[in-house]
Amino acid sequence: MKKTSDASAAEPARFKSKKRATESLFPLKKPISLMKTSGALHAPALQRGLALLQALATRPNGATQSELAQCLELPQTAVHRIAATLEHLGYIQKH
Repeated sequence: MKKTSDASAAEPARFKSKKRATESLFPLKKPISLMKTSGALHAPALQRGLALLQALATRPNGATQSELAQCLELPQTAVHRIAATLEHLGYIQKH
């Protein structure tokens, strides 16, 4: 993270999607934490990661980890791990 002036130093980092979408391709009908998939074949971690990308795609100015956790109704620790992985893979960037 870059050093900035004292006024913005207290502001939390914002995550942004690297690709811009004007609207979500697969809008969430309900919070990801409440979604249940039928059948044996599903990947909850993938589901949460895609939901995070989707949430960022609808926010042109990005979102803080707290905002994402509230929006997705997931613990902040889960959002942190998912965001760190997506950042490492180059899908999102921290500002």
